[in-house]
Parts: sequence; structure tokens; C-alpha cells
Amino acid sequence: MDEKLLKEILEDLKLRQARSALPVPVGISNRHVHLTKEDFKTLFGADADDTRFKPVKQPGQYACNERVTLEGPKGAIKEVRMIGPYRKYSQVEVSLGDSRRLGVEPPIRDSGKLDKS
Repeated sequence: MDEKLLKEILEDLKLRQARSALPVPVGISNRHVHLTKEDFKTLFGADADDTRFKPVKQPGQYACNERVTLEGPKGAIKEVRMIGPYRKYSQVEVSLGDSRRLGVEPPIRDSGKLDKS
């Protein structure tokens, strides 16, 4: 085997081994909303800006002090927190139990995957 290739493979393996020892932060949020700046202004006022409550596990994201009420055909869920920063599209993320409580059948998608939603 080529010495250069062997060295590259060994370096890659060392790096992978070192990375595998690092903890992976995991955070769970049963329900939250992501809003565009325009939708935020509609809900909270033209002069309003989101205010940070605390950081969340995903780098660059944060829980906001601003909260909304989700209403569906069967019920409502109050105090649903916004996650910032503003997004390109507004979306609501709820658990299966929440969807039953609201009386809706939302599509199941990874966060941010809005195709056919």
C-alpha cells in the first residue's frame, strides 16, 4: 500500500476516534414555533423584536421570551415558546400527543423540512 495513503488513513482514523469520545449534546423540545420576522411583527407588533430567554442546545439558536397559543379544532395549547433566530419560513413543531390534543394531523418531518407540509 502507498505510504502516503496509509498515513492519511491512519490520521483519519485517529481523528474519528478522538471525535467519538466527545459528548454529543441532545435537547428535546416537545413543542415550539419558528417565525419569520414578518410573522413575528404581525403577532407581537411592528416595533417588537424577539428577546432571548436562554440558549438551546443547537449552536446559534435560543429560546425566546415570546410565546404564542396554538389553537386547533379540539383545543388549545398556551405558552408555546418561540425559538430564535427568525427563520426563512414560519413553522410549528408539536408532539404526537399535542397534535391529538389540538385535533390536527400534522405531517411528520425533520425540523426545517417543509416540502409537502
